[in-house]
Amino acid sequence: MPALDQQHLVIDSHVDSSLTDNIKVDPKVDPNSKLIELFIEAPEMQRELKTKATLLRDFTDVQYYTDGSLQRDPTSLDSMGLGWVNVNQETVCFSASAILWPSSTKAEILACLAALIVSAPKAQVTLFTNSAATIAGFDNLNRLMQQSVRKREKTPNFQIWMTMDYIIRELDLNVIMIKVKAHNGDRLNDRADTLAKDAAFHAPRLNLNYLALPELALGLTCDNLTVETSSRRCIKQLFEAKSFYDTLQLQRHADLETLTSQQHINWSSTSFMLNHNTSENDRASTSFRQHKLRAFKYKLFSDELPTLVRFKIRRPDLYPEDACLNCQRQPETQTHLWSCTSHQAKWRHILNQAADLCYHIFQQHNQRTLPTKEAVLQLIHESRTFIAKGIMSQRCFNFVHTHIHSETTTHMVIAQVYNFVYRQVFNNI
Repeated sequence: MPALDQQHLVIDSHVDSSLTDNIKVDPKVDPNSKLIELFIEAPEMQRELKTKATLLRDFTDVQYYTDGSLQRDPTSLDSMGLGWVNVNQETVCFSASAILWPSSTKAEILACLAALIVSAPKAQVTLFTNSAATIAGFDNLNRLMQQSVRKREKTPNFQIWMTMDYIIRELDLNVIMIKVKAHNGDRLNDRADTLAKDAAFHAPRLNLNYLALPELALGLTCDNLTVETSSRRCIKQLFEAKSFYDTLQLQRHADLETLTSQQHINWSSTSFMLNHNTSENDRASTSFRQHKLRAFKYKLFSDELPTLVRFKIRRPDLYPEDACLNCQRQPETQTHLWSCTSHQAKWRHILNQAADLCYHIFQQHNQRTLPTKEAVLQLIHESRTFIAKGIMSQRCFNFVHTHIHSETTTHMVIAQVYNFVYRQVFNNI
């Protein structure tokens, strides 16, 4: 993860005044061209948008179908595609791509912005989109612009929304967004969808110059890339990434580093599971019972369970022997705790119960693609090594997510199953 470079923090006390002077539109200058040159960085993209604006200059009631697409690439960077089709002249269309801070909603917002910037001044603009999140964000635009900078930063894609608001005010547009169903046989909507998908990896990049906004006098960049999210959240994530990297470099976590490099661990689900320990009977965050369970999970993750081998190292005068008290064959290490022959019957019984719980949770969600009991049982038993280390396998996450669909609910389901296992182990082994 690249570190922040202080030289890339652009802070200029004269930005407001200079930008405001440049933004004043000369009556003799085409306002669309002025805005395009102000916010669009790539010259070829500027020329294309100016051409579209010229073709649509005479329409005072203009309509667009817009769409955005997020395309995943396991071997490289995820990419967004965006596109719009003009209803007044169906031959007039536009598409572009973007890569930073990818999301399907961001792609939709960029498509709407690209349509607004080519619309004629004082026009009635109707945007047809299948993104409810984009419409909700647009409805909240006036409220967003009245907030302080600190609160405004917490809104996802706030820089794009600010740019869109400025374009609407400068062109004096009256904008309406209408929700349409995706893949419902609407010819122009399907065409916009095709444009967006094809553009993700093949169309030119659409990059915006956010510092051209008079309301935005500061831009945070990292390795010459504009940070398009909350600066506070971004810096927090950088330090968390650094702390996570340092943790993986510890000798005791050499196996975790190997599994991480091979993408066998889902760390977001692991973190959620380690910190989630509420139960139906005890939801108090200050409960001693909850604290003991969380401490057990973190000791398990850090290989710090109080085994006889560890006690012998700390107090050899009190623990002269470290042989397992159950099998009397091997030293009682944390690894041996799970492989001891005396515990195998209990261990299998606990995993079978966990599989039943997981299947019951699947049934509660009434999913159409309900897995078989045998598949769930096999998944839980194959995950025993990961459970013993306090981590979540990527395969297990993918299996649950395939049937649950919601990522948040998937984290919750996995945490419930893992916590059940750890409570049984804590009480019975």
